[in-house]
Amino acid sequence: MKYSYIFLLGIILNHLAAQSVDSVVIKQVDSLIKVSQDLTGKGDYEKAFEVNAIAEQLVLDKLGKETAAYGNTCFNHGRILHFKKDYHEAANWYIESKVVREKVLGKVNLDYAQSLYSLAILSLDLVKYDEAIRLYLEVIRIREKVLGKDHPEYARGLNNLAIVYRKQGKYQKALSLYLEANSIFGKALGKEHPDYTGSLNNLANLHLTMGNYEQSESMMAESKTIREKIQGKDHPDYAASLYSIARLYEIIGKYEQAEPLFIEALTIYKKSLGKENYYASTLNSLAHLYLQLGNYQKAEPLLLESKSIVENMLGKDHPDYATSLSLLASFYLHFGNYEKAESFIIAAKDIREKAFGKENSDFINSMNQLAGFYYAIDNYEKAEMVYLEVNQLVDKVFGIEHPDYNENLNDLATVYKEMGNYEKAEILFIKTNAYYKKQFGKDHLSYAISLTNLAILYTTVGKFKEAEPLAVEAKKILEKNLGKSHYLFIENLTNHALVYVGSGNYLKAELILEEVSSLEKNLVTRSIHHMSEVELNQYLQTFEDARDFIFSLNLKSKVNTSIAGICFDNILFYKGFVLNACNQSKKLIYSNSLATEKYILLKSYSRRLSKEYSSPISERKGVLELEEKSNSLEKEITRMVSGYSESIKQVSWQQVQQKLKSNEAAIEFVYYRELNKKSIDSLTSPFQEGIVYAALLIRPGIDQPQFIPLFEEKSLDSLLNSKSERKSDYVNNLYNLADRGAVAVETPQKSLYEILWKPLEKELTNVNTIYFSPSGLLHRINLDAIPISETETLADRYNLIELNSTRQLVIPTQIKKCKQRCCFVWRYTI
Repeated sequence: MKYSYIFLLGIILNHLAAQSVDSVVIKQVDSLIKVSQDLTGKGDYEKAFEVNAIAEQLVLDKLGKETAAYGNTCFNHGRILHFKKDYHEAANWYIESKVVREKVLGKVNLDYAQSLYSLAILSLDLVKYDEAIRLYLEVIRIREKVLGKDHPEYARGLNNLAIVYRKQGKYQKALSLYLEANSIFGKALGKEHPDYTGSLNNLANLHLTMGNYEQSESMMAESKTIREKIQGKDHPDYAASLYSIARLYEIIGKYEQAEPLFIEALTIYKKSLGKENYYASTLNSLAHLYLQLGNYQKAEPLLLESKSIVENMLGKDHPDYATSLSLLASFYLHFGNYEKAESFIIAAKDIREKAFGKENSDFINSMNQLAGFYYAIDNYEKAEMVYLEVNQLVDKVFGIEHPDYNENLNDLATVYKEMGNYEKAEILFIKTNAYYKKQFGKDHLSYAISLTNLAILYTTVGKFKEAEPLAVEAKKILEKNLGKSHYLFIENLTNHALVYVGSGNYLKAELILEEVSSLEKNLVTRSIHHMSEVELNQYLQTFEDARDFIFSLNLKSKVNTSIAGICFDNILFYKGFVLNACNQSKKLIYSNSLATEKYILLKSYSRRLSKEYSSPISERKGVLELEEKSNSLEKEITRMVSGYSESIKQVSWQQVQQKLKSNEAAIEFVYYRELNKKSIDSLTSPFQEGIVYAALLIRPGIDQPQFIPLFEEKSLDSLLNSKSERKSDYVNNLYNLADRGAVAVETPQKSLYEILWKPLEKELTNVNTIYFSPSGLLHRINLDAIPISETETLADRYNLIELNSTRQLVIPTQIKKCKQRCCFVWRYTI
């Protein structure tokens, strides 16, 4: 193909020899530049460079460097590099075109302004916002002088300046510029012009960012209506409107309404443009929606199809293909398919390195993803190696004062902490701490997070006196910026409690963890309405450390016994209320069509509130109004659906206690990872590797539930995983009763009775009936059949009634009596 362009050059030179007129040269150069631009748009950068080189050679041979035509070839050279994302080389050529155009044409010239304009876009790509603003302002002044304030090009300058302000978070400045640009487009081109609808979409997206959802939806709807009228429902611009509205609905939690819009946009893109970039990017967005809905089976094929389209259209060496690989890598990492995730991340990194070189933000992002992957799978040595390279690149490209550099330092410090290299970790944490304090001030979230990281490190190495003031300061900043309901604030509280445990101040630790428990319950309760069961189970896992922490304090604390009550309430909440509210209440609602409609709206409000609560207080929008609407809807549903109020009712251990008779007891069996103070002192994980079981027991008249340690899980596991070849031998060994046909236990291991029931007996004097709720491996145990002596089992001494949760004692409408099973044990279910 290269020779065809040389042949083209020969034809042009012969033609020029016949005419030898400058204007003809300029026309030919302009034509070549146009061909080069078309090739650039198709991603064929090498051919684009070849054609531009022909144009440049023509200019140099016929016109010379100090001409506008040479400035045009320089500008186009920079444009190709810009498309390739070779930002630094692109800047050099843009600057060259600016210098030539200034010298030949002067500063009050649209071509000169074009060079500035492209330099501004480049500065925005490099996150140099101040430089971009300076250049855009100069462009706007030139266009005002040459074209006037009523010209669409002047409006486009305002529009681009607004983009910078929006990225900076200066929304009011951006809003005023967008409004002015929109007004100019409307007057100059009319409201049925694509530039006006595009401007309207910019305004709508800004309002979406600002949380002004109603204004955003109104503007998007207006843009969609105009596009439907002037361009029709089969036009890509109409599909773009559908896509924008779908994104809005996804953000505010109207998932059910977002899905059909994404699908319709896909259909239009496929019909009007074929399966190309817009179609592929919409596939990714729809996949993201399905991921949020927990519909992973639908998400994966969409991501794979998008990857296949980009591969067929642009090839495996194109940066967009690397983006598809990165998205799939994140998907597979989430599901533990580490082999696929790693291969895709490395492939994406290699593509970007080949396309852009190493000194490029896209390549750096790939390296960060790779380092994060190695950290996620605990390969700290590889993570360290990659983060070190990333830091060198960020330093070279952006400088050490750039936020990305310090974020990477923080990541590297975290890796060193996990590796046990605490000295290196401390040095880096202190360095990033100083940076955030200097750059953002003492009230900024980034500074609070850096304080927390340093406090955790000091706690890990046993420097509790150094850790405590850092945790206290971080707590104040987080509460001020985020409020007490934010997960970062709750994480800080949990780490703060760990400081007190390490120093032996269990009373302070208990008080903090009591607050943690209450805040976490509020978060989970808010999430029940809008999360799927899969999402909810994943969400609950984020609170496991704090719950295990509280259980462990029952054994360590000798000052305050209220911690056992907190533990019982936690069990009632997580095992009783959450699962019931997620399943039973939804069944009740979906049996009533009117209530279903209201519940879908309630889910939408709940998602929006959840998103707002996750933002800093200063950025939250419409929270009070959403809370009022949610509360009102919940009350309406409660009135409409019989049994709904009971299904969402929360229960305390005191309420369970009130339902017990004098000869009855209630037991919640629990399992957890035990906090190990020795492990803190020896600089290892604060939790033991194994699982331990315990019982929380309630009887009438006691002030607090009794926390009774039982056994390590491995003890029960060894009993359950018998090597007996015959099932009958296994059962006989497990429930060993000599006079009922059982054989002798061959190994000296403890029996079920010794590990599970004997620790409880002294607390069960004069108790006849026991309501119990099993947990973990205990679901596989028939308590009634456990022998107490050679002639007696638990069923002979107690009336054992199994429940899913002792919460059922308070809400009897949920209890159903099922048929008897062996040994006369009754099983109750929700």
